[in-house]
Amino acid sequence: DGLNINAGVEFSLVEFLRGEAFVGLVEREFGGTLRDFSGFNYGASLKWSVTPLTTIRFDAARVLNETTLAGASVADDRSIGIGVDHELRRNLIVQANLTRVASKFEGIAREDEFTEGRIGATYLIDRNWSANAAYERRERDSTTAGEDFSEDRVNVGLRLQF
Repeated sequence: DGLNINAGVEFSLVEFLRGEAFVGLVEREFGGTLRDFSGFNYGASLKWSVTPLTTIRFDAARVLNETTLAGASVADDRSIGIGVDHELRRNLIVQANLTRVASKFEGIAREDEFTEGRIGATYLIDRNWSANAAYERRERDSTTAGEDFSEDRVNVGLRLQF
């Protein structure tokens, strides 16, 4: 059984600095051997419009998520990230993001750290269609032997939105 309650606000500090923040409560009751858990979720995102063509995003959060790891009831994920969007042309946007996530698992002695980086571009074909391409790198360092990994991905896509 579980309960999530979140409340948030969107704000504008000055014309070029906007953001949002949330805080919430999470409760989980597990039958069997898993530990019950309760705690707070919180997070914030800040968007800084450096120029009319460039936006920098700062994100930080603590989110409690379910996990499928044996013996663990909750993953306590704490993340921090930065991203940049730049409009090279009216219909061409380039992006870069870097995120760091630290995960602790309730009920077992495992901690993971993820580092994720992404660079990409979006080409706006018209108001409904866009094409995108990106390169992503993801690495995990774990306190559990044999669970470290790194992954490289290339994504290419076509998007239709109404």
